[in-house]
Amino acid sequence: MPGPRLIIRPPAERDIPALAALMADFNRDQPMTETEMAGRLAFVAQSPHDELAVAEQEGEVVGFVAFRTEEVIHRLSPYGVIVTLSVAAPHRRMGIGSRLLAYAESRLKEQGIDHVRLTSRLGRKEEAHKFYDAQGYEVRGLQFARRI
Repeated sequence: MPGPRLIIRPPAERDIPALAALMADFNRDQPMTETEMAGRLAFVAQSPHDELAVAEQEGEVVGFVAFRTEEVIHRLSPYGVIVTLSVAAPHRRMGIGSRLLAYAESRLKEQGIDHVRLTSRLGRKEEAHKFYDAQGYEVRGLQFARRI
């Protein structure tokens, strides 16, 4: 018997509290307030390169994916970036992350994108890294960062 119906849709203003909570869980080092989340949604809405989609189940936002297109000087064509993928803890391992990722990849393909990349923190080997590996993503390098 199938589980509750999952709807993937654009975000709405009513989603801001749930999105802020998901972002706080995703980025514990820098939690986001509802006001900040509203600002991020406004940014995405006006950006020609960014998109965000929410996963809703039985009226509850249970996850989201943010993705974008980018161009760099060393590639002749733009590529897609999965910026954030977050699923609420009680809803993990139910296929929601896979559906959100497939949605983002489909939207990027519609824009002519044929290459997608993402970054995952090193401390997430047991959960996120295994998930991305199962989705067909490969480790292709090492990213370095610092605050300036």
